[in-house]
Amino acid sequence: FSSRRRHTRYISVTGVQTCALPISGLAVQRVNGNAQNISLRGMAPKYGVTLLNGREMVSGSADRTVEFDQFPAELLSGATVFKTPDASLGAQGLSGTVNLLTVRPLNYNGRQTNLNARVESNSNGEQIPGLSSKGNRLSASYVDQFANRTVGVAIGVAHLDTPEEQQHYANWWWANTANAKSYPPDWCGGDCGLKGVARDAVSLQGFEATAFSTNQVRDGVMGVVEFKPNKDQHTVLDLYYSKFTKKFVGREFQGEMNTWNGVTYTGTTYANYGGDKVTVGGAIDNISAKLLSRRNKRDDTIGAFGLNNELKVGGWTTIADLSYSHAKRDEVTAEAYAGPKVPSGFSSTSINLNGVPQFVPTIDWSDPTKVQLQQFWGQMASARFFNVTDEMKGLKLGAKKDLNWGAINQFETGLNYGERSKDYKAVKDAYDLKSGATSLAFPSGLLMSPATLGFGAIPKVANFDVQALLDTGLFSARADDLSSAPNRQWAVKEKITTAYGKFNLDFKAGVPVRGNLGLQVVHADQTGSGLAWIDNGTMPVSGGKAYTDVLPSLNLVAELGSDTNLRFGLAKVVARPNMEDMRAGVTSIGRSTTGKGEWSATGGNPKLDPWRADTVDLSVEKYFGKRTYISAAAFYKDLKTTVYSQSIPYDFTGY
Repeated sequence: FSSRRRHTRYISVTGVQTCALPISGLAVQRVNGNAQNISLRGMAPKYGVTLLNGREMVSGSADRTVEFDQFPAELLSGATVFKTPDASLGAQGLSGTVNLLTVRPLNYNGRQTNLNARVESNSNGEQIPGLSSKGNRLSASYVDQFANRTVGVAIGVAHLDTPEEQQHYANWWWANTANAKSYPPDWCGGDCGLKGVARDAVSLQGFEATAFSTNQVRDGVMGVVEFKPNKDQHTVLDLYYSKFTKKFVGREFQGEMNTWNGVTYTGTTYANYGGDKVTVGGAIDNISAKLLSRRNKRDDTIGAFGLNNELKVGGWTTIADLSYSHAKRDEVTAEAYAGPKVPSGFSSTSINLNGVPQFVPTIDWSDPTKVQLQQFWGQMASARFFNVTDEMKGLKLGAKKDLNWGAINQFETGLNYGERSKDYKAVKDAYDLKSGATSLAFPSGLLMSPATLGFGAIPKVANFDVQALLDTGLFSARADDLSSAPNRQWAVKEKITTAYGKFNLDFKAGVPVRGNLGLQVVHADQTGSGLAWIDNGTMPVSGGKAYTDVLPSLNLVAELGSDTNLRFGLAKVVARPNMEDMRAGVTSIGRSTTGKGEWSATGGNPKLDPWRADTVDLSVEKYFGKRTYISAAAFYKDLKTTVYSQSIPYDFTGY
């Protein structure tokens, strides 16, 4: 371990290696309790690139962002963070590049085994009955060498089962509707004030209280076979597979208490908040309320294969690297609705602007004689289906040779070729009762133990599973939001060819200086396909573009003494656009009813140029032993091309 011998910096994620240094300018965002996204220098994750053993990784997202919680830290030996470009890397980001590293078993002396077990418990407890609030994290790894240390094997497995239990409350909006202007049609009969509320009082108009339970299970396995029969040959086979399953259920109560619902207050009380008279108590009749049952089921798989061979011939070290990776996501998000059979309200309220208000319902929202399935927003239920497939194939051929040309101590050159394709589909179905009715008593056996929203003052609510409801056969599905389909169904393919050359430098200029001078020539050929919405129907459309960029780079590190380094970087960089932005598709073509009546539409652009920038980096680091350092850094990026949304003239002939 040394962060002083190269222009990159190292962090050890966890596992066999134990030392680690924090990286300035690197931030991790936790999603659903897991460290999922990494931002470099304050830039969004989409501006970075993630590699696994030097190979660009696929993802199950709509863009290029890799979700790091798909890679168990127990199966990695570390990660390298490149803040400046390196010509030998096949893919690089605008903000930087993160290279995840798996174990190299021949780097260890003797057999290594590692067992790890942890348990966890969520202090909120089981919010939705049936989904546990307890979890565990288990892992095991084995590293060994055979055949007189010419063959190394590493195997690791990791299991994660983690709960997430959330309580959510939100006030919707506050208003004095008595002073609201009424426009035809006269929604509130000429008087928009709440009945039973003083005309000078501000009142809460609605709220939501929600309980969520989530179980996340991830199983990962990593295998490495390393073969080094002599000093001239070195072969490594990397295998990686991860499966992630997420199950989310939520129960949400929504209450509207505004004048348009005809609510009536009795026994109303008020308080003064900052000079405003605010309604804080009383009984409320005739509220508009509904119960939402939500469900999300997501399955992600990621697989990666890599074979690397180095062979020394005639003073050269030749490199051949073959790789393949594949990611797939299948996700369903569904919701169904229930409402009261009779008018309902709150027998009492206690509204506190400094905490969660308390409401006492006039009916038991878990009682099937009081509550039934109902239609809201023109549907009894709805479901969104997300399917993403991302595939990448790569080949790298290279060679390097040690030199003694003054400041130049090594030359490296090669060719990277990669093909990537991403297919994205998101559709929505709405569900209606086959009978044509807009309400239905809960089918027998559907209700489970009631869920509680007591923190939001709704003691118990009906607890039913959306999928179990749809599986009863009582509903028919219809496609919904068809005019938006072109933005949600697309495919992008790209072929990237990179020729590179790099000189490694080592010289003295008053102080020892090391680094590299490199050049990349990158040719990209991209195509996007999708749908256009025309005459209430869709038709396939496609487009594409090819371009070439020349990218020089210089990285220097000056050792100033006393364990102090000065780093300098100068480069031209490119970052590929978001794949979602490269979609070909036009949605909602229509003619404006005002002004000139111009035709308009929205869509992606398969002819997008990449982000291009000239960059300068400067940093100084002072080390105190192996585990402590202080650093200051500055960077400058002069963006030559950017990706942004814009309205442009367009010829709609033929549409």
